[in-house]
Amino acid sequence: MSDRVAAGLSRAKPVSVDVRPCAAAVQADGLLAGCARLIEATADGVYVGSSRVLPSGTIGKHVRHVLDHFAAALGVLEGATSVIDYDQRARETPMERSRAAALDQIVALREQLGRVSDAVAGRVVTVRLMLAADGTMGEFGSTLAREVNFATHHAEHHQAMIGAIGRELGVAVPADFGKAPSTLEYERRRGPVAGGR
Repeated sequence: MSDRVAAGLSRAKPVSVDVRPCAAAVQADGLLAGCARLIEATADGVYVGSSRVLPSGTIGKHVRHVLDHFAAALGVLEGATSVIDYDQRARETPMERSRAAALDQIVALREQLGRVSDAVAGRVVTVRLMLAADGTMGEFGSTLAREVNFATHHAEHHQAMIGAIGRELGVAVPADFGKAPSTLEYERRRGPVAGGR
């Protein structure tokens, strides 16, 4: 071994053994995987088809909204900022109209979630939110794990709407799609809940 290689090895930082995603990241990853499966099973025309049940809603618009929240939360992983701003979102992006664009974004988000270990999950962040339509803003302290959990919880509600639109437009939507873990756990113990949340 050359002196140069040996010197480089002696300065190398130890590799962390905790590289497994935290529980919040695992839950979010599962939700995004389910979303990807539904998108793959949806025809292009249906993905952008308007709902009569949820006026002006499309599967694509709800998917974009869900993915924007995950992207905002996971944006702090790059280290340039510790501020998460859910209200600064681009609308009418390709993800609303293109299943391929949405699936590409899901792949990128799932890769990021794989980096949210327990050590990273505790990172302190600031959440900036618009509190009123007059533009009043508020800032709140949080952690990355809490915000990944928030994005997942938020996504479950939107997936319920995606499921309703999908069923209206003839998509075979899995029975558990858009149901909260607490509802699924209750149903496991007690039996299905009509329209359950």
